[in-house]
This record gives sequence, structure tokens and C-alpha cells, in this order.
Amino acid sequence: MPDIYRELIDAFEKRKIAYTREFIPFFISSVATHMFNLTNKNKPVYTEGGGAVVDTRQHVLFVAPPGWGKTYLLRQFLESEVYSILKKTTIQSQFMTGKVTEAGFIGTIKEDQKSGQVKKIYGYAHKHSNAILGCEEFSAVTRSFIQEYNVGLDTAILTALDTGLVGKTLGAGTLEYTTNLTLWAGTQPARYDLGSGFARRFIFLVFNPTWNDEMEFRRRRRESKNLQTNQVQLKMLRDMMDQRMTEIKNVTGIQFTTDFYKEMDKLNVMHYEEALYERLAIGYWMMKNNKLYGTVQIYIDEELKRIIELEKQHRKKAKRGTQQYHVEAILKEKGKVDSDEVYDLLADFGIDPNTAKACLNGLMTSGKIKRDGSNLLPVAR
Repeated sequence: MPDIYRELIDAFEKRKIAYTREFIPFFISSVATHMFNLTNKNKPVYTEGGGAVVDTRQHVLFVAPPGWGKTYLLRQFLESEVYSILKKTTIQSQFMTGKVTEAGFIGTIKEDQKSGQVKKIYGYAHKHSNAILGCEEFSAVTRSFIQEYNVGLDTAILTALDTGLVGKTLGAGTLEYTTNLTLWAGTQPARYDLGSGFARRFIFLVFNPTWNDEMEFRRRRRESKNLQTNQVQLKMLRDMMDQRMTEIKNVTGIQFTTDFYKEMDKLNVMHYEEALYERLAIGYWMMKNNKLYGTVQIYIDEELKRIIELEKQHRKKAKRGTQQYHVEAILKEKGKVDSDEVYDLLADFGIDPNTAKACLNGLMTSGKIKRDGSNLLPVAR
């Protein structure tokens, strides 16, 4: 079988998707580990800590301002039988529009006031328990690990994303089930606590667009006009995915080579995040190898090294605060901005005046920008 990873990258580049190589590899890896997780939970071949079954799901959180491709990418994989990669394959997928609440994701229990009967209402994590679920906005999750919110993590969501074991107790009773759902969600910029249980389960994709990115998006959008999906190629890709789903059942083990952990040490990856990079590497090689059987060797090649380094940079942006980082990137590219025009400039990139003011104050306090008469200038470092 051809290199599925490369075939998918090529397909998206032919669709004129902006920054294919920066974002698509993470979704490809997540698809593979989703497939493997379903098999591994049924017949464990990848365990740790004396036999505990490893949950290999990679949930993806795409952080970007409104209008910068979050929903578009999810649709390329999940929404349409005409063009989406996973539709009409044996890999279950679902695309949800609009906001999804905690109750909508996990479920709830209600008691009828008149009859006294208790009704269990199951959420998406139960209804699509073996699927990849794409959500335009998943505020219930993001609120739980944004640093500015001083609230406890929602245990039901955490365990659903972490181990798949869901337990939620309300006054009317208890809701319990197991889910293998993989979540791909879009959200808007904020600051995230990467030490939280949620963040350790998510691949972060952080996009802070500047004017150069606007030029690239504009060019790609124009090139994609009247571009039809190559149905022959699409069927070939779907057939490959189905075959890979079957082959994954032949995997009898996962083995990480010494060079993989040398790369982890070189990048100073935090111990609580190392498992995420392991899953990223597993998914990469499960799509990269021509055939899967026996023990899959996980090692470093140039492409895997590139996407691991990309993810580390994405996580760095998320930790620093994606909004302030975004403002800094825009000002660095412009070089000089009139103080009276800066708010209009930032509004073009989805940054509201209150957020812009807070970010500018923070950048000035930290010495990253300064005033020069009526202008704002980035400080060279």
C-alpha cells in the first residue's frame, strides 16, 4: 500500500488548503490513533504500568480567530460524502455545528415533576462513542482549562476525554457509560493551562494570522474557485483508510526506539506531556508505514521531527496566551503602527478593542513594544 500519510498531504495540497503541512499532519495522526484505540481497547496490545490499557486518542483543539479556517478543515475530513475524507469509510465521523455545552457532550438526568419518573438523556460522547466528532466551538471544555477561569475541572468531561469512563451524578441519579469518541474542536484565542488534565489530552493547533497569512488565504481561496474533488482519488483514499483499519488489528505491540526519547530529551518535553508526543508519533507511523503487522517501531525521521517541533511551538503559544502573542506577531510584521489606527488593524484579525487594549498594555509593560510619538513600535530582541 502507498504511504497514506503522504497521499493525504498531497490530496489536501491539491485542494489548495492553506498551510496544509502546518495543520493537516495532526489530524492524520489523530485518525490513526483513533482507529488503533478502538482495536487496543478490544484486544489490548499496548499497555503500561503493569498491564493498564493505554488510551491512544488524540483530541485536537484548533485555536484561531473567527474566519481563519477552523471549521473549514474539520469539514474537509468529517462533513460531506462528496468531499470529506472520512465519510463513506468504516471510520465513524460526525460534524456538529454551533456551540456544544457540557450537558450536550456528556448528557444529563431529569426528573419529571409530575410523574416522578427519571429520564436519562445521553450526550454526544455516548451517541457517537466510536466516532471522531468535530465541533465548531466547544466552550464547555475550553472554559475548564483557561487560566483566567478559577474553576475546578469538570470530572465527567475530563474522564470522557482521558480514559473514556464517564460517570456523572446529579440529584435525579447517575449517568454512567464508556466512550471511545475522539474530539476535534475549534475555539477562539485565550490563555491555557497546559498542566491541566484537559490540555494533556489535546493536540494544540494555534494560528495567529498576520497580514502575510491574509495574503496566503486570499491566494488559496481564489485558486480553489470551481475546483472539484477528484472522486477517483477520494475513493482511493477512502479505500486506503478502510484497509488500514483492518490492518491495525494485526498490530501486536508498540516499541519506541532510543532515538525517539533522545528527541524528547533534546526538546525538554515535560514528563506529563510526553505521552501526547508518543501518541502523535504512533499515529504518524501507522499512516506512514506501507503495511501494519506485528510490533510497530516508533522512531524519529525528519518529517516526524518537524511536526513534533511544530506542536511544541503551538503549545508554547497557548501557554503564553494566544491573544497577546497574536497582537505581538501582527505588530512585529507591521514594524510601525499609528496609535489611532492600531485598534482597526487588530479588529481585522478578530481582536476586539477591550482585548486589544489589555494585550497592548501587557506588551508595553513587558517591554516588547514602545511608544514613539504617535506610533507603536516593536522592540527588537
